[in-house]
Amino acid sequence: MAGNACGGLVDEGVRLFESGDFSGALDKFSRAVELCPDNVGATLWKGKAELMAGRLDEALATLRGVLKVSEDPLVVVDASFSLALGLFIYSFFSTDRRGRLQEASDYLSRAVMALRRAGDRGRPVEDLSKRMGADPDKLVRFLGGLIRAELGDPNVKVDSEKGDLFQKIVGIYLDVKYENWDCVLDRIYEALFLTETSPGLDKPVRGLLRDFLYILLARVFGHNYLALDESSAVQGVNPLPLTFDFWEEAMFAVRMASGHNVMRALAYLYAAKMYEAVRDVGQACAYYSRILELFNAPVAREKVALLGCSPGSRAGKGMREFGSRPHGSSTSLSDELGKLRYGGRGDSGGR
Repeated sequence: MAGNACGGLVDEGVRLFESGDFSGALDKFSRAVELCPDNVGATLWKGKAELMAGRLDEALATLRGVLKVSEDPLVVVDASFSLALGLFIYSFFSTDRRGRLQEASDYLSRAVMALRRAGDRGRPVEDLSKRMGADPDKLVRFLGGLIRAELGDPNVKVDSEKGDLFQKIVGIYLDVKYENWDCVLDRIYEALFLTETSPGLDKPVRGLLRDFLYILLARVFGHNYLALDESSAVQGVNPLPLTFDFWEEAMFAVRMASGHNVMRALAYLYAAKMYEAVRDVGQACAYYSRILELFNAPVAREKVALLGCSPGSRAGKGMREFGSRPHGSSTSLSDELGKLRYGGRGDSGGR
């Protein structure tokens, strides 16, 4: 009886997960695990839903637990990849960033080995593609490129000439990271369009890639703000002149990445950093606090203390909408933003 109930809850949770309702899915998976605590499949789905909902502390603990009890290659691939993705995102909020990235790399290597074992044993990798939302080999190579780039590996190679969307995004990531701005906006717009039109991706993966691209777009438009000394808000250092800039474009991109998946944590982080750079401490506090509502992020916790954030600086209280300009800025919202909303390409690569 309990087994049937668990199976029904998992099936309902998977349907909600695939529709993008990660909170609803997590509720179903959590109830299934309560009924059947030894059900590895339900626990794996619970960890994946926690990850996509941005509850990183819980997700990492749940997924590590799955790997302790299962040696099924398909389960190991899925859980290890999800752990690596969670740790990659968590690294942006960690005081030991390199340590978290190295841990992510180790789990990704485990996923690669398990994927090979599954192939050697003739296991139905197609089922794994459906469960992971895309070709697992492409997902692993995609995340591996991002992790290696952040670890400073100079030998990251990108094969984007064959139309592989994942590799195109890795190439964009490398250009943004190393501030190679040549045509990068056009390439982001193209990738946004391909994210919506490419076959073989389920809705959660499309959403994850789309929001990741909007994060990169925010970094392109806001890189001058993000390059400011992070202590400027505390020390009173004059911010960049705001007479001609891309504040609204950057914040629009951040808002577009603030949906219902885990990328919203990075969106909140960039919003907080940009408000901090222009010395709007109240808004910075609000977004750092919003991160802490998702998980116990060490960097956000330190910032809340450093900036002297009050308990009243909670998310939603006195927060301006993304895109609101700080005092003194004059640039109007670009017509290009209408194209961004629909994932179209623009002509602003030379802006």
